[in-house]
Amino acid sequence: MRGMLPDIEHRIQGGAKVYSVNVTAAGIGEGDAAEPLAEIERRFHGVSIGSYPFFNADLRGVTFVARGRDKAMLEKVEIALSALVADLT
Repeated sequence: MRGMLPDIEHRIQGGAKVYSVNVTAAGIGEGDAAEPLAEIERRFHGVSIGSYPFFNADLRGVTFVARGRDKAMLEKVEIALSALVADLT
């Protein structure tokens, strides 16, 4: 691919920049956050939020990843996700 990129680089148009924020919570699962997470998604249009669980023999948790084009809105989403984590832990 690297060898071909110089041949097509001039034809590639950039799109809108997408920003992301991550909030990780140890000790909770996706199901614990499902309802309040859905409420956060309803409040912030244009932001997509994914939840990515992790677990091993000693620890379980979830990382929430929010993506969107409005950086200021994502900062508000990060605050809301941090508050959600604080409520659940």
